[in-house]
Amino acid sequence: MNETLEKVFHHTEESAKGSQSESSFAGLFDDYDVNSNKLGAIVAKRNEKLVKLLNNVAEMNLGEGPRYRRLWRRL
Repeated sequence: MNETLEKVFHHTEESAKGSQSESSFAGLFDDYDVNSNKLGAIVAKRNEKLVKLLNNVAEMNLGEGPRYRRLWRRL
C-alpha cells in the first residue's frame, strides 16, 4: 500500500503542472513519510490515518478535464 500511496502523491503533484494550482501542489507531500511511526505504531493505525488523508485529497477540487480524470482513475 505504501508504494501505491507514494505513486499517488507523485501523480497528484504532477497533475497540477502547467495549471494555476501548480505552485500549491509542488512538494505538497515531500514531508509525508507513509512509513513513519508518527502515524501510528502499527500498520493498521498508519493505514487508518493514511485513509483519512486520501479522503481529504479526494475532496479537493483539482479541476476538470482528462488530466484530472486520469489521476483519479489511478487511485
